[in-house]
Amino acid sequence: MAKTGFDANLSLAFPFYFAARENLVGDVPDAILALVAPAIAFWIVCLAYTLLDYSGWKWLGSYRIHEPDEIKSRNLVSRSEVIFTIVSQQAMQIVIGLIFPDDAPKISLSCNVRELEAMESALLGFSQQEFVPNLVICMLAFYHGEIAYWLYWWIIPVSRLIFVA
Repeated sequence: MAKTGFDANLSLAFPFYFAARENLVGDVPDAILALVAPAIAFWIVCLAYTLLDYSGWKWLGSYRIHEPDEIKSRNLVSRSEVIFTIVSQQAMQIVIGLIFPDDAPKISLSCNVRELEAMESALLGFSQQEFVPNLVICMLAFYHGEIAYWLYWWIIPVSRLIFVA
């Protein structure tokens, strides 16, 4: 039986942020990557700011929040103490994450296709309501596959990032 409205090619066109593989980076499990990546990102950003601080570029001086003399008079701990504290806190976070793992459910590719088909049929059902304007009904009749794709892969995830997080 041929599909009437759902574009099968569109359903298999995953967005750039979707990785259809077991692990995102080689043989490193995603759970370990989720624990280590924030620490790595922190140190990359921290080193970038430190390099800019020690670069000696005069044009960066206008972007300082505090003047260097004020910074030196306010810092009561050494850099080595700060580094040790940060490393120990990050190590504690990683160990706690290893002790209490958050096992994310495995979602198959066929599950994504089924959910897209369900969204498409829900859109078609919505278009049959009496209060829906004719323009919306026409759009849903011709583009329900594309609208379902954009809702599923872009609008709903972005809305969750903005409103839930």
